[in-house]
Amino acid sequence: MKYFYFNPFVFSFFIAAMFLLASCDSDKDQDPTDDTALVKEESEVISSYNDVDNLTLFAMQSNGLGLRTLLDFQGDICANTDVDFDAGAKRITIDFGAGCTSPNGIIRKGKVILQYTGLFYIPGTVITATFEGFEVNGKKLEGVRRTINKGVDLNAQTITLETTIADGKVTWPDGKFATITLNHTRKISLPSSGEGIQVEVTGNSIGTSREGKNYIANIGNVLNYLQTCTDTGNWIPSAGTLKIIVDNTTEYNIDYGVGVCDKEATVTVNGKSYTVTFDR
Repeated sequence: MKYFYFNPFVFSFFIAAMFLLASCDSDKDQDPTDDTALVKEESEVISSYNDVDNLTLFAMQSNGLGLRTLLDFQGDICANTDVDFDAGAKRITIDFGAGCTSPNGIIRKGKVILQYTGLFYIPGTVITATFEGFEVNGKKLEGVRRTINKGVDLNAQTITLETTIADGKVTWPDGKFATITLNHTRKISLPSSGEGIQVEVTGNSIGTSREGKNYIANIGNVLNYLQTCTDTGNWIPSAGTLKIIVDNTTEYNIDYGVGVCDKEATVTVNGKSYTVTFDR
């Protein structure tokens, strides 16, 4: 009969090897949380500023400066929101006070101040948005967001806008913040189907994340937004692609799909692809 003699050294080596192999397998399949966190953060920043689009359209139309004859845009704001229209100063102040929740669940507080040069649908009109203690879903917005009407195509029923953000800053409740400078071209197609307004976006942005990482975000295939999505607070593109380059070293490619109103995208980094679900 053969006997097995317990060897503590061999046993310890065996256990250590097993843990090491398990660790390697875990790393191989692990979602790159640092990378997807930055992708999600960039989306949050863009979504927060894009929320101002709905507010602008609502405010301009409600004061006779929009496209009332072609567009019935109700907006998604609280019933007690104070919209002050100063025709002489060409200024609209949207005041959410200490905070309220819209019918679609968007929480806003503070003020958005819109300064305009003319009617929304007139080429050359400039609309400048600034913020006073304005927050959307807990994130405080700062900076200057400027929209210029670059042209109207009556036959195609489209309006082309150039949107820029200067000195952009988004601060989270924990005090951490991200910065952004943006230059986008937005083509708005007036409603022709049940999807309502459709917006196609091209352009780029640069910024710094909450963790101090510098990035450049370049739109590849046109990003497409549907009113049926954005009316519910979902500012995730329904289609299109985006490339984010972090610290001039690592590249992340985001594919938003082909027209589905959801909150998912495929992120490819270092040859691996992951499905990412965004908060909004």
